[in-house]
Amino acid sequence: MSAVPTPGRGLTADFVPDKAARQGEFRAYGRIFRLVGRRVDQPPRGDAAPVILVPGFISGDVSLAMIARQLRRRGHRTFRSQMGANLGCTDAMVDRLVRRVERIVGDEGRRVALVGHSRGGMIVKLAAQRRPDLVAGIVVLCAPVTGTLSVAAHVRKQLELLFRLNRRGHSAVIGQDCVTGECAARIVAELELIKQSLDECSRIRRAPRT
Repeated sequence: MSAVPTPGRGLTADFVPDKAARQGEFRAYGRIFRLVGRRVDQPPRGDAAPVILVPGFISGDVSLAMIARQLRRRGHRTFRSQMGANLGCTDAMVDRLVRRVERIVGDEGRRVALVGHSRGGMIVKLAAQRRPDLVAGIVVLCAPVTGTLSVAAHVRKQLELLFRLNRRGHSAVIGQDCVTGECAARIVAELELIKQSLDECSRIRRAPRT
C-alpha cells in the first residue's frame, strides 16, 4: 500500500494513504461485506464430510460464520458448536462438544470433521482424543495451545477476571482449578498423549521404507 506523509510533519509522523491505496482498501472492504452478507444454504448430503466449527475463547459461533459459508460453497454441511462464548472450564467445554458431535453424527449418519480456532483448537483435539470413533479429522487454526496457560498476556488478564467471577458463584465461567489445579493437570496429561501420538505418526512417516 502506498502512502504519503501528512504535510508539515516529519518522516516519523503518521502516514496518510494516497487515493489509490484508499480505493484499494474500499474495494477490499466491499468484497468482505459481500461475502459476509451473502447467505449460503446448507448443501445436500454428499461426499464431503460434515463439519462442526468450534470458536476461540470469548468468541462464539458467529466468529466462524465466514468459514462456514466458504465450506458450504464447497459442499460441506456445517454446524455450530453451540458452546456459547467458550469461556467455561476446559473439561466441561470438551464434554459439551462431544455431546454435540454425538448428536450431529447421529443425524448425519457419518463421522464429522472438527475445525477449531484458538482455544477451540485445543478443545477439538481433546474431543477427538476422547471419541475418535466419531471424528473423521480435525483442523486447528491459530491454535498453538499445548497447555491451559499457553495464552497471551492480555488473555491472562481476561482469565483473572473470570476467576473472580467464578469465585463469586458464577460457575459457568472458567475457574482457577481449570488453569492451575487438578483439572488443568488432567487436561495437560491428555494434551501430552496427543502430542506423543502425533510425534509417533511423524516418526513413522519419516522412516525409510524397506
